[in-house]
Amino acid sequence: MAGKEHKAKKILSSIASLCIAAAVVLSPAVSTVYAADDVATLKQKQAEYAQQKKDNDAKLSQLRQDKSQKEAYKETLVSQISTLQNQIDTYNTQIQELDANILKTQQEIAGKQKDIAANTEKLKQRLCALYMSGGASNLEILLSAESVMDLADKTEALQMVTEHDTALIDTLKADMAAVKKQKDAIEQNRQDASTAKTAVSEKQNELSGLVSEAQSVIDDMASTESNLQSVSDSLAQKEEEAGKAVDQWYKEYEASEQKKKVEAAQQAAQNQSGSNDGGSGGGSASTGGGSAIGSGSMMWPVPSCTTITSPFGYRDSPGGIGSTNHKGVDIGASYGAQIVAADSGVVVQAGDNGWGYGNLVIIDHGNGLTTYYGHMSSVAVSSGQTVAKGQLIGYVGSTGNSTGPHCHFEVRSNGTAVDPMGYV
Repeated sequence: MAGKEHKAKKILSSIASLCIAAAVVLSPAVSTVYAADDVATLKQKQAEYAQQKKDNDAKLSQLRQDKSQKEAYKETLVSQISTLQNQIDTYNTQIQELDANILKTQQEIAGKQKDIAANTEKLKQRLCALYMSGGASNLEILLSAESVMDLADKTEALQMVTEHDTALIDTLKADMAAVKKQKDAIEQNRQDASTAKTAVSEKQNELSGLVSEAQSVIDDMASTESNLQSVSDSLAQKEEEAGKAVDQWYKEYEASEQKKKVEAAQQAAQNQSGSNDGGSGGGSASTGGGSAIGSGSMMWPVPSCTTITSPFGYRDSPGGIGSTNHKGVDIGASYGAQIVAADSGVVVQAGDNGWGYGNLVIIDHGNGLTTYYGHMSSVAVSSGQTVAKGQLIGYVGSTGNSTGPHCHFEVRSNGTAVDPMGYV
């Protein structure tokens, strides 16, 4: 009976070994793991891309501000041009009215000249008729007077005829002179309006030139803005790619560690099988590490402080050295404050290995769940150590890529960072 039990245990042990081996074979293939210094280089590149993007975004912001000011300047010029165009339109209206008045006065002058010519012609005809008819001269008319009264009457009559013709011509000449003076004044007003219009047109042309120059500068700024935006997009993509490479390293690292644990368990099973073959057969197989499986319910890792200074997810890079895709939460605390294990598990990393986390503790809680505690001033555990939930593992510090004392608390599920607030 004892022989059958021993044989059964041996078979079960072999089956267990085969299952463990199959688990290793069937697990997803793990690519070559980066060396720690390679990851440090990736983190450095990620930080450099973040800083370059920050500097480029600052240039882009300043350019957009300058462009906005230049566009406002251009709009001011366009408004001034519109005002000048209104003035030009007013001058054009005035010039049209003055041209109409000039034409009217020219017609009046022509009429006066025609009247003067007609009356002058009548006077000439009258004098010519007197001469051709042999009419008495002014002296004869005066000598024919029969008395002093008659002489006075004849003299007055002769004078009235002469004065009438002369006064008529003088009146026409005076009217023509007045109209001509009016025409000269209108022409002067037209000249003044035309001169003012020319000055305004020249100013308008000058402003139009400035508008063209401003538009040219705006176009250049728009081109530069597009280039800077492309640079920012490229840097953001490079930063994201570097972050993905770092994440991939973490996944590969954790897969590698998990593989080591499986291989260790396999070896332990084989050793146990060999021990059972040579022993009494009353013992039971032990895979070890049972205490490394967490409860699945985590506690707050910094008991003395619950202030979150940077939540999980996207953020502006703190000081240009932190990632914009924050994979955990930052818990602000005083330097040296205690950090405890959020759940029971096995320490797979303790110390600084150049990832940017500074002094880092990683605990494997089993079932693909791990926790990270970064930027410690010092660690209180060692790699391979089994820790209990709430056990002291280190102290708050500001090592690695950090701008002040805090604990970076991160939870990963099968290598992918998840929001820790869903676990504590």
